[in-house]
Amino acid sequence: MPPTRRPAAAAASTARRVADSHRQQAQRDAQQYARNRQRRHGTCAAPHQGFHSNIPGDDMDEQEKRIDELYDLIDGIETAMFVTQRDDGHLVSRPMATQKRNTIADLWFVTDIESNKIDELDEHPRINLSYFSTKSYEWVSVSGVATISTDRATIREVYQPDWKMWFGEVDEVRDGGPDDPRLALILVNAESVLYMKREKSKPVVLFELLKSKITGDRPELGEVKSVTL
Repeated sequence: MPPTRRPAAAAASTARRVADSHRQQAQRDAQQYARNRQRRHGTCAAPHQGFHSNIPGDDMDEQEKRIDELYDLIDGIETAMFVTQRDDGHLVSRPMATQKRNTIADLWFVTDIESNKIDELDEHPRINLSYFSTKSYEWVSVSGVATISTDRATIREVYQPDWKMWFGEVDEVRDGGPDDPRLALILVNAESVLYMKREKSKPVVLFELLKSKITGDRPELGEVKSVTL
């Protein structure tokens, strides 16, 4: 007669089988969810040339200068307020970290494919991005159209390890790594930009602010400029 397995060993074996079954089911569910989202959004992985202008003639140099200033401003302000529209017409804003400049889009962000903003962008792809520097009082407002990319090759290429802090490990599939099916990219094609670049030194800016409090006059901190793309 074969030896009787001890109850503790049997329980451990059963627990391992149950855990393996749960991991396999989680992987199947995550893969199916990603396939469903990809059918809705496509891959949107075509390279993008960044901010551009069709303005001819002598104005082109001035336009290029403004675009350079714009990139400098955005690079110095890490967080944007990303504004979308809900079905009821209300606007919703949330802080999002602008990712490093890349040819995949004018501006781009990483998000959770299960977040509410994905559904909002499905119905209303026009968005606004607002940037403000508390140090220089410079600001940027970008209006454009957002698309969603779930292209795994692109996500692996641009993946940053610090994304893991925003995508906690749930199981062996949803682990915050480059193959996590929750990861999606928001690609923004900018159409128009309004921004203010400071033209005075910081001490002069502080003096202008103090003077405005005393006199009630509006402080002159810089010139508001626009770029139509």
